[in-house]
Amino acid sequence: MGDADLYPGLIPSKGTETLPSRLTIQVDQMAADMSALISDVLAGQIVLETRTRIPGRATFLKIIKKHAVATSECRFTIDIPSLKIQSQECKNKTKF
Repeated sequence: MGDADLYPGLIPSKGTETLPSRLTIQVDQMAADMSALISDVLAGQIVLETRTRIPGRATFLKIIKKHAVATSECRFTIDIPSLKIQSQECKNKTKF
């Protein structure tokens, strides 16, 4: 229901990095299933699923460069009254 564009950046091997992005939400697809969204809001929880695929290049010992693709699939539940994440499950993979 949406696409996010990530700008190129550097992520350290033993760390994390916040990358700015622009999210485009496809409202027409959300409107097609509006009854399910309203039902979830009235129940007090919204379950969201995300799929991320980030291609890039990994460098080993500053001389070996390999193409890599990091993928992540997450499912999380947002509690509507508190607007906090109630649960989160993610599966991450990296292919070289």
